[in-house]
Amino acid sequence: GDEWGPGPQRIAPAVEAIAMLARNNPKNRAAAIQAGAVPALCSVLQVGAQRRVPIALDDVLRALYALAAADASGHSAAELFASGGIHSLVRLLGAVVEGSEESDKCRVWARELVELLYPLAARSRIVAALLLQELPVFVRLLCTLGDPLTLSLGLDVLEELLQALGSRARAAIVAEGGLAPLVRLLHMGGLGSKAALLLAAVAGGSAPAPLRALRALLQPADLAD
Repeated sequence: GDEWGPGPQRIAPAVEAIAMLARNNPKNRAAAIQAGAVPALCSVLQVGAQRRVPIALDDVLRALYALAAADASGHSAAELFASGGIHSLVRLLGAVVEGSEESDKCRVWARELVELLYPLAARSRIVAALLLQELPVFVRLLCTLGDPLTLSLGLDVLEELLQALGSRARAAIVAEGGLAPLVRLLHMGGLGSKAALLLAAVAGGSAPAPLRALRALLQPADLAD
């Protein structure tokens, strides 16, 4: 085998087939989940995550999105968590954010990863709690990426963390330096309102630490063009 290990040429078509069968077909999606597709896809992610970018990443993300993002029951999110898939997705997100300044492909993968993680966080408090532990990855994403859709999805993830975890999420966003990118995004077209609402939510507890941090960031010099 090559550096990817045994059979990458066989893995990609199988993963692509899962994505195609499950997309917009609830019956096929339920059958694939029942057959153990989620843990199987997670095993591909885990093997590849050790090499930063796994086998057939595009197909794996499409398949997981088709299975998990559309599963309103939350069962797939629970399976992803139990199979280690959430850890692998966040680890991959960190790697592609790091590579995004030099690679267009990494920027695309970053968007696809956040697009998958957002509905999972929205449906599962356990997933939200795990993502909160990995908050520095999302702060780096907001500081590094320039694509408005990726940034909007990143803000959506923060909103879900705030809704699910309240004061824990507010404290973590302040502690991990999340206020600065939110202030920066106030001035980005199409994202300013969402960033402002998140800043208001972070400061909503009226705790002194976030308010002091906001006052330090929202200085006239900082807001001037």
